[in-house]
Amino acid sequence: MIDNKSYIVKTGETIYPSTIPHTLKNPFDEELEVISILTPTIF
Repeated sequence: MIDNKSYIVKTGETIYPSTIPHTLKNPFDEELEVISILTPTIF
């Protein structure tokens, strides 16, 4: 959820919440794989 709005991100898609408060939840029965890349805020 980002700003109390839910999004379903499919294979090959990305979402970029940055500094916005957010949560991650898998509503499906299949396994979820997440790749998270973090960089310093100077970029």
